[in-house]
Amino acid sequence: QIAAQQIAEIMDQAQSSNLVKVDGTAIKLKLSVENGKVHLNGREVSETEMQNALFMLMLGISSMGL
Repeated sequence: QIAAQQIAEIMDQAQSSNLVKVDGTAIKLKLSVENGKVHLNGREVSETEMQNALFMLMLGISSMGL
């Protein structure tokens, strides 16, 4: 039950970040670099936004003990 609660919290955080897409039980993102600019899910993002997205993913994974 604890794992399910942690996953639900991660999914909520991911969805509220607007940097990833939540599709059912999956967190999805598409990252590309075009003309020297970073695009996340088709939207140009700043370096700060990218760092925040990576930090959120690392926190989520580390809270699961992986």
